[in-house]
Amino acid sequence: MKKYILILSLLVLCVWSVSAVLTTKADTVDEEVSYQEIGTETPKLLPNNPFHFLKEWNWNIKRAFTFNPEKRAELELKISNEQVAEIKRLQEVDPNNVKAIGKAANNYQDNVERLKNRLEAIKETSENPNVDNLLNKLTDNSLKHQRIFDNLKTKLEENPELKEKIENIQSQIDNVIVKIPEKFENFEKFKERIRAVIEKQPQRVFKELQTVELLDRLEEKLPEDEREHLQNLKEEMISKFEDKVNNWKETDKENLLASQEQILKLIGEAKNLIAKVENLLSENVGDEIAKSVKELLERAKTHLANANKALDENKVGEAFGQVNSAISTAKNALRKIQQPNENETGIVCPAIAISCAEGENAVKTGVDNRGCPAYKCVVKFCGGIAGIKCPDDYVCKLGANYPDAGGKCVKKEEPERPICIQVIAPAISPEGVCKNFPTPCDVPANWKKTDKCKEIIETPTNQ
Repeated sequence: MKKYILILSLLVLCVWSVSAVLTTKADTVDEEVSYQEIGTETPKLLPNNPFHFLKEWNWNIKRAFTFNPEKRAELELKISNEQVAEIKRLQEVDPNNVKAIGKAANNYQDNVERLKNRLEAIKETSENPNVDNLLNKLTDNSLKHQRIFDNLKTKLEENPELKEKIENIQSQIDNVIVKIPEKFENFEKFKERIRAVIEKQPQRVFKELQTVELLDRLEEKLPEDEREHLQNLKEEMISKFEDKVNNWKETDKENLLASQEQILKLIGEAKNLIAKVENLLSENVGDEIAKSVKELLERAKTHLANANKALDENKVGEAFGQVNSAISTAKNALRKIQQPNENETGIVCPAIAISCAEGENAVKTGVDNRGCPAYKCVVKFCGGIAGIKCPDDYVCKLGANYPDAGGKCVKKEEPERPICIQVIAPAISPEGVCKNFPTPCDVPANWKKTDKCKEIIETPTNQ
């Protein structure tokens, strides 16, 4: 009897253990992207292993023997899946090994750039079935990679350097995805491709919320007149999430609380964006830009206040919609201040954030230590009654066309070289040596020009 009781107890324990594991797995997979979803197995040979170079050799050999442009891009996409799996696994088994995670991130970053180049080399459009299939894989895997990196960032709060590297990688992925409408198809078809890919991905608690964040990042990379395509898709996702949240009020209190926490994070992001815009406004942005930015800023603050109020009233769906509007409006304000293009170092440069006093002009003086254009105020007029001194690299140029204040501060110019024609120029040195020079400009200052060199030169008087 005791034997049967023991066996029964063990069976109950096993069932409980399996149930606990499955429950934990379901909770984790709900938001985490699994290795299987990106077409890989759990990687065993990681960048913290001294033999990892063997895997890199294998990748390089495959690259060397793949010639078709579409196949080459598909290979890089497959390698990027393996590399993102390595980053994910390293964070799971060796989270404190910052060096190894950093190396894995660098490998992935290099591969994303290689993938971008491979896409550039493809001549066909999405009308080609092979290219269309490749673009579906690219969109699907890129969105999953972004989700993996979003989850990683939350685990790297204590390592801002590594977190920043992950954010830079995400920006690179965005650059790859927007290559699709730039090169292969129109923006409407691109939007439908993203919608189809999102619908096919596994259901997750915060799927729509994460999708909105991804679309928001992509939207910043698109031309301004094409952003409305993704804006419409974002609104669809927001509406779906609002409906889901409203259902949770009656059926799922745990997910409702979790969604409130997510919205609080978004509220924090909106506050940071608004503060950033306000700081840039304090740097003497031009009047026209400042007026437009202030209007957007007030709208963002109104949306943020509405989000907080809705959250206080437990209207989570409405709060989500309002906070996303606040973030979107604040980002538009930020774009108004910042130049649309990055410089070659990848840094977004501010516009001419300088306002000069009356009688002064903003003049570009070069670049600052970030590689962004640098400006300073210079006086319009100098000398005369005003007696204003020009900056060091400017000179006061006088002239009848300038007002009574005197002259005008103008940029110093390089001294002009005299124009010399190719004419033989004979000249005599102080020692009495006569020599023919190719042009008059080549005659030394202490030599005396002559009509021609004679055979006999007079002896200098000092000899």
